[in-house]
Amino acid sequence: MIGTGGNPTVVVMQYAGTPAGSVLTVRQAQAQAKGAARMCWAGTTRRAATITVRVELPQAAVTPSPPPGQDPTFAARLVYTAPMAGGSGRYRDTIAGGLGVPGSLVCP
Repeated sequence: MIGTGGNPTVVVMQYAGTPAGSVLTVRQAQAQAKGAARMCWAGTTRRAATITVRVELPQAAVTPSPPPGQDPTFAARLVYTAPMAGGSGRYRDTIAGGLGVPGSLVCP
């Protein structure tokens, strides 16, 4: 799915400052607009695990403001685990809470 900053949208495993196990509402996830997130899963020692992924397309404000006559909002792509699964690797900047990653998707 393309759309988060023009890059492929990936699943957010954990937002910066949000502990694993936290359950976020759409509004809380979208509030991560100026935040960061991890796309890599921290893993488990269990034999099996289930990760629930939430997908939302809320409207977000375009910044900087678009020219007159253009829609000042866009459908943000929020794809995140609910509850937060816990991440590993580096944090990447989010756009309206969504995470788009250019290039190769590599986890440590």
